[in-house]
Amino acid sequence: MPRTVGSSTLSLRSRELLKETIQAYIETGRPVGSRFLSKRGKTMLSAATIRNIMSDLEAEGFLQQPHNSAGRLPTDKGYRFYVDSLMEKRRLSASEKEHIQASMEKESGEGLENLMEGTTRLLADLSDSVGIVLAPTLSKTVLQHIHFLKMGESRVLAIIIGKSGVVQNRLVRVEEEISQEELERAGQFLTREFSGKTLKGIRAELDTLLKEDRSFFDPWWKKLPALCAQSFQEDGPQDVYLEGATRMLARPEFCEISRVRALFETFEHRKELLRILSECIRDETSGVRILIGRETGLAGMPGCALITSPYVFDNHIAGSLGILAPSRIEYGKTVPLVDYIARLFGTFLRQS
Repeated sequence: MPRTVGSSTLSLRSRELLKETIQAYIETGRPVGSRFLSKRGKTMLSAATIRNIMSDLEAEGFLQQPHNSAGRLPTDKGYRFYVDSLMEKRRLSASEKEHIQASMEKESGEGLENLMEGTTRLLADLSDSVGIVLAPTLSKTVLQHIHFLKMGESRVLAIIIGKSGVVQNRLVRVEEEISQEELERAGQFLTREFSGKTLKGIRAELDTLLKEDRSFFDPWWKKLPALCAQSFQEDGPQDVYLEGATRMLARPEFCEISRVRALFETFEHRKELLRILSECIRDETSGVRILIGRETGLAGMPGCALITSPYVFDNHIAGSLGILAPSRIEYGKTVPLVDYIARLFGTFLRQS
């Protein structure tokens, strides 16, 4: 979890110089020296004064120096302080919003898969980094109706209709003979008891209900456990959509072969990435989340930032999307971008 570095730890002058140093490094990609900042003209301080302040910032862990003759770079702590206390968000222009909306509307009209892939590509193009979309989990669908249809001696089709109109079909296998009349009674009972609740919440309550012995006056009751266990079963692992991995290779941060190998191993296996993205939506909080350096939890991926935001579907947080980039990214531009696309995504997801 990201940890906020208190602004009280730095003087106003130190804060302003740290901000200038980080912004200069983000723009140039090169270590920043005192003479460079002095000539840059955004501060009235002398090069000697700047050098002393930068030395203090290094001692406090906000900056680092690759070697004695070089300028300084932000540390993870420096970036965290910048994001929490110094960053200025840039508003998206009307033309940028129009472009994003038009792109997502086009993709949503061509189906769910196209929306996922198109949004991932859009995130990559607009951030010049890796775009990521975690597909929605249907376990958070809010139930409106459920119907069962007998398909044969041992097969039943469960038709689950969500409040938003989304329809899920699940094929259920049953060992005991069950009539269409019994299936209709089961559907009516489940709709009456659980309408308005999520599939995840329904599973949590079913065990208690099914322990009630109604078999004496409801012969179909003993057939309900097997029917419900499969109809409301947990979803499998969510899919992760990625786009733009090759963009990272053009960044100077990935000039070393070991960094490139670690990057593509992360994308190939995806297990750790899926875990981190899932954690971003587990606490049901909205808003953009920024993980920097070791905060990402991605082994072998220091010097990277993960900027994500959950998206809402069927009145519940269903998944997340965002970008993976070098820590040297324009946070003030990227954070509003991820936030805006996430807010639109749920709307277009319903249309798709």
